[in-house]
Amino acid sequence: MTALLEVKDLRVSFFIPAGEVQAVRGISFTLEKGESLAIVGESGCGKSVTAQSIMRLLQSPPAKIVGGSILFQGKDLLKLSEREMEKVRGNEIGMIFQDPMTSLNPTMKIGKQIAEGVRLHLKVSSEDAKKRVLEMENLVGLPHPERRYNQYPHEFSGGMRQRTMIAMSLACEPKLVIADEPTTALDVTIQAQILELMKDIQKRLDTAIILITHDLGIVADLCHRVLVMYAGKIIESGSIDDIFYNPQHPYTWGLLKSVPSIHSQEKQRLVPIPGQPPDLIKPPVGCAFMPRCKYAMKVCVEHDPADFQINDGHKAACWLLHPAAAAIKEAAELEARA
Repeated sequence: MTALLEVKDLRVSFFIPAGEVQAVRGISFTLEKGESLAIVGESGCGKSVTAQSIMRLLQSPPAKIVGGSILFQGKDLLKLSEREMEKVRGNEIGMIFQDPMTSLNPTMKIGKQIAEGVRLHLKVSSEDAKKRVLEMENLVGLPHPERRYNQYPHEFSGGMRQRTMIAMSLACEPKLVIADEPTTALDVTIQAQILELMKDIQKRLDTAIILITHDLGIVADLCHRVLVMYAGKIIESGSIDDIFYNPQHPYTWGLLKSVPSIHSQEKQRLVPIPGQPPDLIKPPVGCAFMPRCKYAMKVCVEHDPADFQINDGHKAACWLLHPAAAAIKEAAELEARA
């Protein structure tokens, strides 16, 4: 059975006066129909560039997809013309952008903004488009849909604007929705509401979701699988249980230690990951995380680790998983869990 989305060896660079920034360095993953996948990592690791590559929204120049393929329902999105891609965006693949205030047109009424995509892709009358918009406003929990239809973005709260973006992305019932940091700048109560809304809509419409976030704390209840990205590469991937209860990469350990736990019975200091991500104009020869890793070995400096398979569906790129490093890894795991 063909996967809904299959990304193969994707490589994306930004060509700037200082040189070539290798933002995404050969990532591969698949997504099945109705599945939810989280891509997590620090700012600058390549998460949003990956999302924008799938949507073909990168500005060129300076950005350029220099290699790989993105197969959606068997067709390579990178080989489509811009006109063909316009039929995919919003219709087959929807996107919820990071900042709804800058993503919405401040001069257009909310209803017209949502209806624009409906009329374009579904080829319906203005009256039918409005009915569809009101249905979507009701679905995402916007109070008084008729009144909201004729309001402007500045009249909405942050949570309402984000619900509007979700309604816009789902209006044509796409098979895939990419949510790029959908809860950024929202308070925790609204965050929880937005995530619960996305979870509920996924069940109703059987929509596949890619959630882009730097916060591991928000993915556990929504996603089936997790990709952990660092310096333009996927350094660990697995199910929610794999990543949260059996993480294998020191970077994943660091991400988990920097998230507060509601189950802790005593006060614990959050532990930041020391150092800075590498310069991707000149990526390191060996493991990109090596300068920040307290368990680094000589081999980490000289050779980039390949993926080591931990179990079916769970793999990580770390030399600690090599049989020769078993003793070091055992000590590192004990310390990481402490």
